[in-house]
Amino acid sequence: MEETKRKNFKNVIKGAGIILIICFFTLPLVQCTQDRSLTASGWEIATGTGDLYTEYADGDPLAFLLVIFPALLLILAFLNKSFGTLRNVSAGGAVFKIIFIIVAHSRLNSGDFRGMLELTAFNGFVLVIYIGLCIFAQYGKKLES
Repeated sequence: MEETKRKNFKNVIKGAGIILIICFFTLPLVQCTQDRSLTASGWEIATGTGDLYTEYADGDPLAFLLVIFPALLLILAFLNKSFGTLRNVSAGGAVFKIIFIIVAHSRLNSGDFRGMLELTAFNGFVLVIYIGLCIFAQYGKKLES
């Protein structure tokens, strides 16, 4: 029974990792305040492509960390690593997401972008997933011991 429960918990973590990777490519993280249809996903922020960027704009390669943490989480779950390790990676993803929100908020409210762009609610959605994964992995760690 316990082994089946642990396996199901790992499957949930794998699923959450896949969802977070899909969110990086699809969910709009930033939007224009004037025209709400102009948005940028994590991929577009990292590469400097999409509706909000001109052809000469550079992306922010640090935004690739938004996809590295869920990919690492997914790989470690498939490698059957301990729940403690999965919890730590989830916590790292949550911390980086918080840092991303703070830095993006400060950049969007200063300089050339002042008042033109804003963060979307999907940033909070992704953060809630990471926090839930931390709690879930902590519960799985208690099952291991």
